[in-house]
Amino acid sequence: MQRFPLVPLLLLLFALLDLRSETVLLLQHFTWSTLSFALFSHPLAVLVLIAMPSLLRRYSRGTTPGAASRSTGP
Repeated sequence: MQRFPLVPLLLLLFALLDLRSETVLLLQHFTWSTLSFALFSHPLAVLVLIAMPSLLRRYSRGTTPGAASRSTGP
């Protein structure tokens, strides 16, 4: 049974909530300066949006990174 990837979806929700005012401004009147302001004033939210495909792949597998390389030696 595959688990629901809750952590990436919560991160996505918080990133979109953080960027909502800049998104409204960009949709009303797009300028390059508002786009650069949105990108540089919210770097963590932008990074979460860029990393979202990788986060969804990693959390949907249900395995921890490096779990296959760990050994249970003596």
